[in-house]
Formats: sequence, structure tokens, C-alpha cells
Amino acid sequence: MSVNSWKEIGQTLGMDWLECSKEWKKICNKFVRMKRAMAKKSGAAGGDLHQEQPSTTTNKLKHGADRAMHEKLDPILNETCRIVTGCIKTTPVHCLYALSGIAPPDIRRAVITKAKRTKQANDNRHSLHEHSAAQKRLSCRSSFLDTTEILETTPTDARITEWQNQWISLGSQTTQRMERGITPD
Repeated sequence: MSVNSWKEIGQTLGMDWLECSKEWKKICNKFVRMKRAMAKKSGAAGGDLHQEQPSTTTNKLKHGADRAMHEKLDPILNETCRIVTGCIKTTPVHCLYALSGIAPPDIRRAVITKAKRTKQANDNRHSLHEHSAAQKRLSCRSSFLDTTEILETTPTDARITEWQNQWISLGSQTTQRMERGITPD
């Protein structure tokens, strides 16, 4: 196994930092093009931007990529949602994704991970079908096979369900804050 690779369900796949940074630069360039289209005198049609935004905000980084890349990418995704929806900086981030009609990146990443686990468990052609996790040597290390659930529904339905659950929990948190006299963020 080389230094510049990562593991995904036991398979070693090439994924070095350079690949991630190239993907990040592509997304930044799309974001700049969207901003330029908005700045032109003629302006860009809302439909054009709504078509461009999902391709920009779709998470291009592979499962298991370095967390630092996700931390760099999320603010850009938030900014593209602000452009598409026309919201200003004071709008909470969780509202941006609801207004744009696209699930937040953390939910999309979680569903993609579950879909990969489901494929590994159910697809006979998968190289790790019926593979059991190795015994843990360190309690702080968790295996993909142990921590990831198998999807019971389609990825789209799972994404919608998780998003609805997130909204319900956000609503209950806001209600609790208001009852305690704390103003919402």
C-alpha cells in the first residue's frame, strides 16, 4: 500500500492529495463562473443557475477523502446555495439548503456511505461480499463494517428521511431555546 492511498472497505484505491485539490479547484472555478454570470448586465436566468448549482454542490470528493478537503469545500457549497437562492449572509446555513431544494452535504455523505455498505453486503459481484470485519485491536479504531448501517430504502428516500429528521430536531431545539428565553441564532 502506498503512502498516497486510502482504504475503502478494505480495498486500496489511489487517492492522493493532488487529486482532491484538483477537484476542489474545479468546484471553485464553477463557483467563480456562477458569480460572473450573476454580475453581468444581462444577468443569468434563475433556471440556469438552478441547473448549475446541483452540479457544483454535488460532493465530488470520494468517500474516505481527507476531512480537511470537506472543510474547504463546505463554505463554497454554502456560498453557491446563497447565490442560487438569493439569500444574504444572515440566513442560517440549514435554511439555504431547504430553499435550494438540495440536501446538505453531511446528509449526502452519510447516505453515500450507507449505500456503499449496502452494495458491499448485498451485491454478489462485490469483491468484499460476505466479508466480516477483522477483530478490533484498538478500541479507538472503528471499522467501516461495524459503524455503517445498511440502507433499507433507496438512497433518495433515505436522504429525504434524514433531512426531515434533521428539520424536526432543529425545530425542537428552537422551541426549547424560545421557552428558555434565548433568541434564535
